[in-house]
Amino acid sequence: MTALHDRAHEPGTLTTATILFTDVVSSTALRIRLGEERANVVFRRLYELLRSVVTASGSSFTKSLGDGLMAVFDSATAGLDAIIAVQQAVADENERAQEKISIRAALAAGDVCWGHDDVSGLPTVEAARLVAVAEGGQVLCTDLVRRLAQGRSRHEFKDLGRLPGKGLREPMHTYELHWQSADHHLGAGLAPWLDERGLPFVGREEQLRTLDAELAAAEFGGNLVLLQGEPGVGKTRLASEVARRALKRQFTVLAGRCTDPARKAYEPIAGAVERLARTSPALLLRAGIDQQCGQLVRLAPSLAAPPLSLEVPPATEPVSERYHLLAAARTLIERLATVRPVLLIVDDLQWATLESLQMLNALMWDADALPLLVLAMSRPVPVESAMPELHKLTADARVVPVPAFGPDEVSHALTEARAAGDAAVLHRITGGNAFLISEVIRELTAGKDLDALAVPDSVTRMVLARLSQLHPDARDLVNLLAVGERMSSAELRQGLGLDEARFVAAVEEAMGAGLVTMLDNGSCHFSRPAGTARPGR
Repeated sequence: MTALHDRAHEPGTLTTATILFTDVVSSTALRIRLGEERANVVFRRLYELLRSVVTASGSSFTKSLGDGLMAVFDSATAGLDAIIAVQQAVADENERAQEKISIRAALAAGDVCWGHDDVSGLPTVEAARLVAVAEGGQVLCTDLVRRLAQGRSRHEFKDLGRLPGKGLREPMHTYELHWQSADHHLGAGLAPWLDERGLPFVGREEQLRTLDAELAAAEFGGNLVLLQGEPGVGKTRLASEVARRALKRQFTVLAGRCTDPARKAYEPIAGAVERLARTSPALLLRAGIDQQCGQLVRLAPSLAAPPLSLEVPPATEPVSERYHLLAAARTLIERLATVRPVLLIVDDLQWATLESLQMLNALMWDADALPLLVLAMSRPVPVESAMPELHKLTADARVVPVPAFGPDEVSHALTEARAAGDAAVLHRITGGNAFLISEVIRELTAGKDLDALAVPDSVTRMVLARLSQLHPDARDLVNLLAVGERMSSAELRQGLGLDEARFVAAVEEAMGAGLVTMLDNGSCHFSRPAGTARPGR
């Protein structure tokens, strides 16, 4: 039996604790069916899963019991949360495993005495007796555990009455924990910015078929897919739908965004890893994330917190540090991918910094055999203005265009939202832009009339926010186009009084912000919904 301490107690110390016992149902039959060698692999993997989950849930001591484990917690709530996480983790594993495993568990609370590598006391006896009578998938606990957790959690229990226990003076008042009704919090789930559902998802059947095929292929090898479309067309909403499908396939979903200007180094990866460290430390423990990934603490400080407790390596010269940081990111993805396939979502790739692109290139290098799908969203980037690293990253990517909605999809959106309005009119004034359509539909569902509808405040704020980030030359260009609507390049350049280099730079920046569109005849058009006021007003 192996014991692991997190917060050691001197032998003979008496503390109040909650004890958790787990056991595999029909483990002997499973061993006979699998054979000893394969069974040892299965049970060792199971123990690592259970240990990582209970450690991440706050266990101060764990001990292997062969086909299960014992864990000690400082609170009843932590113990109950831990066994819910354990049962959900096993359920997740069973979705992909050929051999399904059923876990039964029990919790008891009270005073325990610490030894060198063990704890003893009445709670350990009670937990052992209860786990012996529990059925597969069942979690039992004493009445004291339930009462200690009251007011601190939303756990649901069923009163089973008094159950006898061998060697105990009195029957135990026993409850069953309904862990199946608890929120599933094992995986990182979706980042809040990716989980804003808003209106019902409509359309995109062709794109979803393509992306479903990419998810299936990613289980056997890495690839990069680029969702490309104009601002507000619905790239992020489409990515969120793909992320939900990936979660159903038991993928680990990581997500990060690029911003302009960047708010931190290696922004999309830093954001994705930091959130994973905060929400799913058990997954990182199970994947074997150790000090070899210590460089990532510079990007994701939560990796330094328990239970991972990684440390930043001593500083070296910059080139070496950057190399080790890229290697650490690659190691983290590789180890996560040994547990389950990985979907990495990167929003607004067109704003990625040089260092972020270098890290993404490092992740994709020789990724053919890695179960990894990188799904990036980007606006169209002119070839002449894109960084070489962006071309290098996307050279072999599968590009999935995300066009504006057609009239039928606008009509479907109105129907799904139960909003009254003329689909043809809504399509005409929005140009099929998904963001504008959703904002107008919100107004319609609030009872406003389409004919009398002003541009929603959210649209105005979006335009002004983009405008404020522009160089003065690009801002003047947008303001001039907002009045002229459509102007030739010669007229614009003359009106702005710019030389050719400054004019080209201003046009490219305004196009990148999604505020200006260059037409086939070379003229420029201000991109906005009908009725929007001039941005400068």
